Amino acid sequence: MTARVAILGAGGHARVVADILMSMAGKGADLIIAGFIAPEGDAWLDIPLLGDDSALAGLVASGAVSHFIVGVGSTCGGQALRMRLAAIAADAGALPISAIHPAAVIGRDVVILPGSVVMALAAVNAGSRIGRHVIVNTGACIDHDAVVGDFAHLAPRSVLSGNVHVGNNVLVGVGACVRQGISIGSGATLGAGAVAVSDIADGVTAKGIPAR
Repeated sequence: MTARVAILGAGGHARVVADILMSMAGKGADLIIAGFIAPEGDAWLDIPLLGDDSALAGLVASGAVSHFIVGVGSTCGGQALRMRLAAIAADAGALPISAIHPAAVIGRDVVILPGSVVMALAAVNAGSRIGRHVIVNTGACIDHDAVVGDFAHLAPRSVLSGNVHVGNNVLVGVGACVRQGISIGSGATLGAGAVAVSDIADGVTAKGIPAR
């Protein structure tokens, strides 16, 4: 059955997600983008704005939407918003769907749970596991046997070395690097360009080289 996908959000990140879904459809994925869900915004490339999140239940009931993906980034309170939108869509009966760009490199045994986005030029190597509603942004690299928790966001050009463990709701900033075997606790933030050489506890913001 063709997946009719609502993208939750209508800003720049949502347009990137839409572009990935369009690329997937062009490679044979059985999906249609139903439209954007947001309180305000504009149509983009003939993808309509369907209304705010209060419209989701009716859209699912009518068959206009069967699946959803969160199209909101993690900055400026976005983490909490992403979680809230995913819960609303699930309560409305929509199923999460992942968006994986055809130009991403994914290892053969990698597990990517529903709702996640893997953008162009990202690499996820053998033995790794990506949780639900994760963002692996443009050019991010996840090496072997890494674990990334739900709702984490790996910003563009960030790097996780092998056997790194990233908890839920973590933000790894642009160009940040994590040394092999390091754990980053749930709710933590690793600042842009930082280098983590030791574990980072839950809820901590770490910056610099080495990250402190």
